[in-house]
Amino acid sequence: MKRTILFFLFVMVGGCVYPTTHVRTIDERPTIAVKNAPQDAVLFVDGLNMGTAAQFDGKARSLAVETGTHKVEIRTSKGVIFLQRIYLGGGELKTLVVPEVKQER
Repeated sequence: MKRTILFFLFVMVGGCVYPTTHVRTIDERPTIAVKNAPQDAVLFVDGLNMGTAAQFDGKARSLAVETGTHKVEIRTSKGVIFLQRIYLGGGELKTLVVPEVKQER
């Protein structure tokens, strides 16, 4: 009898679990990836320093931006090596290819 009461008590307590809800937010902002960036290159979007350009390679990481037109610059210690005004929208991934910088001898 005690077992039966314990069983029903266990079932009743187990039934008192609150339901759980999972909320997932999908980020549909457009993103920028940079290919062939030198290790010392810095990415600027609309004049703001976003960090080293090489970290946004599109494989491990890309940079999410707001929909619209953006001025993208990549700078090294020698100056601006890439400058482009681009429009991004609707979850688009734009890969920017940095031209190779010739080494001075």
